[in-house]
Amino acid sequence: MANDFWVQQIGGRTLGLGTVALSLLFLAAFGGMLSLGQMALADVAGYAVAYFTAPVAGVGLLLPWPAAVVIALGLSTLAGLLVGLISVRTSGIYTLMLTLAIAMGFYYLALQNYALFNGFTGFTQVAAPSVPGLSLESPRAFYWLCLAAALACYALVTFLATTPFSLALQATRDNPRRLAALGFHVASIRWRPSASPGSSPAAASTSSSSTIPAAIAWPGAVRSPACWPMATPTRSCSTWRAKCCRW
Repeated sequence: MANDFWVQQIGGRTLGLGTVALSLLFLAAFGGMLSLGQMALADVAGYAVAYFTAPVAGVGLLLPWPAAVVIALGLSTLAGLLVGLISVRTSGIYTLMLTLAIAMGFYYLALQNYALFNGFTGFTQVAAPSVPGLSLESPRAFYWLCLAAALACYALVTFLATTPFSLALQATRDNPRRLAALGFHVASIRWRPSASPGSSPAAASTSSSSTIPAAIAWPGAVRSPACWPMATPTRSCSTWRAKCCRW
């Protein structure tokens, strides 16, 4: 049997990040779209949960965690729709650079804004949610929650891959001009996955279901820019994570 470290730190985090990668795979395979900003959109959900469940220094509101999760998923979907609206008509390297710019813009906004994100410190007291008779603070309960969410997202993406919409999405990848000549609105088809549960568009946005592992705060987690899975020229993420992030 694996110890708690492997169950929570390795297993749980792998499932959470793997769900985001699943969404990237879906859009890359069926839509030919790639993004460098998906984790920023997932962090919108993470910050929303922290904001509504763990107020600190006068920043945030205290709401029941189910309401916070619903709000977080809605905000993440809205952010994805906005990013999709901006990037839907781009392709290739232009999509990559545009989504990277948006992600880095959000990163530095969270780093410097204290009214909504509490700056570099972030939210340091995010507690694990609990339901009657079960505390998700337990590493194994947390792992099973992540596993259930990942399997649900995988099943939903598998279902979407068999729908007529996925055929239209593949057509936008293979020959968008011919699809437009047949009367389809190519931009609308490429933008629509941003509102589809379970798929995080690589070029447009992330959807609600794909951010569930990111939105449910990990036990004792810290939500701050220092904990993001990216490095900057001035800060080594691994160094800061060792100092402040209690994963």
